[in-house]
Amino acid sequence: MLDIKIKGIEFENKNMYEAIVDSFHNIYLPALIKDIDISCLAFISFTDTLSKDIHDFQTFHGIAITGLTDDNHGVAWGKSIQYGDNYAIFIKIEALKVIINQNSTNEQKLFIINLIHHELCHIHDFQQNARIIESIKSRGNGHDLYTAINLWQEYIANRLSAYSLPHSTNYSLEAILDNYKSISGDIKQAIDTYRSNGDASNLYNEVHITFGQHFIFSCCYSFGFLDELVKDRGKISTLMAEYLGDIDISFIEPIHDELILLFNKYPNWQSKTELIGLSDAYYNSWEMIGINVIQGDNGFYIGLL
Repeated sequence: MLDIKIKGIEFENKNMYEAIVDSFHNIYLPALIKDIDISCLAFISFTDTLSKDIHDFQTFHGIAITGLTDDNHGVAWGKSIQYGDNYAIFIKIEALKVIINQNSTNEQKLFIINLIHHELCHIHDFQQNARIIESIKSRGNGHDLYTAINLWQEYIANRLSAYSLPHSTNYSLEAILDNYKSISGDIKQAIDTYRSNGDASNLYNEVHITFGQHFIFSCCYSFGFLDELVKDRGKISTLMAEYLGDIDISFIEPIHDELILLFNKYPNWQSKTELIGLSDAYYNSWEMIGINVIQGDNGFYIGLL
């Protein structure tokens, strides 16, 4: 049976602890995993020391230290990790506190349930794509397939977990708009800094984090929900145009198209080369913010347009 670990809550007695674990085994998990496979998931850990536990776990198992998003653009509440042939999920203890707190609203509880569902869907996808994920290093065939698979993973986890989302489609559209507004100034500053010092490495790192890992990743996150809830690519484009008004971020549409192409083949991908189109679309989107990136076998060539 899947192990549920809890650290950071003082229980009055063992019965209270067992009641929470039983509710996960008998209520929450059966509802969330009816269409996904989590057979290789060893445990879910709710912890009050999330970053430390993940770092210690990755160190103990000899896994690359990847850390958590924790900056002015967002804070991660959970992480799924592969170790050997097994998987583990770590989640902030605050998530569990929301679920068991009688004063939490229904929407707050549903938000946390969707967060857990999202991580479970990561496990399903890891199992489906284990062979391809294992074959991907930081680069392959002159393309950044590592970034492409990460974009895909956020998309598919949200698409598969969309039915537990407590929000409307407007929530996802608002997230795209807000995230774009939040990173626009940072991108301009990175470009201005490059003009003054000519440090291409710093420009790449800044834009890859701000524009790529925050904005584009958040778009893939939202696309997953939108595609499952709306199920009409044309209607989604119309909704986005109406919601965004004069703000033109049409440069993310090729990324959206590639994600849909990958989904239509999923899980029957032949090899990691399936991801080349998504990798190309990702770096082509950089041109729309004034940055030229050419992917080569020996690395990236970067500059301003």
